Amino acid sequence: MLEEITQSKTGCKTVPHLANVCSKHEARERPQKMTMYRLENGVSEAAFKERLDSSGKLLVVCTEAAGRARGHLPGGWLFFVFNKASERWAPLHLFRLVKGETKPRLFKTVDGVCGYLISLGLPVALAPVREGDGYEIHIDGNVVHRPGVVLD
Repeated sequence: MLEEITQSKTGCKTVPHLANVCSKHEARERPQKMTMYRLENGVSEAAFKERLDSSGKLLVVCTEAAGRARGHLPGGWLFFVFNKASERWAPLHLFRLVKGETKPRLFKTVDGVCGYLISLGLPVALAPVREGDGYEIHIDGNVVHRPGVVLD
């Protein structure tokens, strides 16, 4: 079966269903938008739930791409909640000291992410699977996909 070939504006021949692949050049990735999130100090699980109730939104960020393993989907995910007063995002922390400091709570499976979202009473439970991607989840169920999350 022959593929239909068209001319692009640059003069290169491209295959229509592979818009980012050029027959004269190697495949190129499409540029992604990046979203910057300003952070503040971490919060405990109780404070996280209180802020979620007042602000109505949280952010789930994939820190390690999801993979396939027997019986589960491992990866790495962090949770952040929006603080209306400071207009910054606070990470969910485990308040156990590890070498004298607290660390952000890292979820290691998709089941853990979805289970935590369900325990918060949210009507949706989504986990981004590409490293650096995030979902902004609102308490009413609206979801915004955020590719290329940058935490500051």
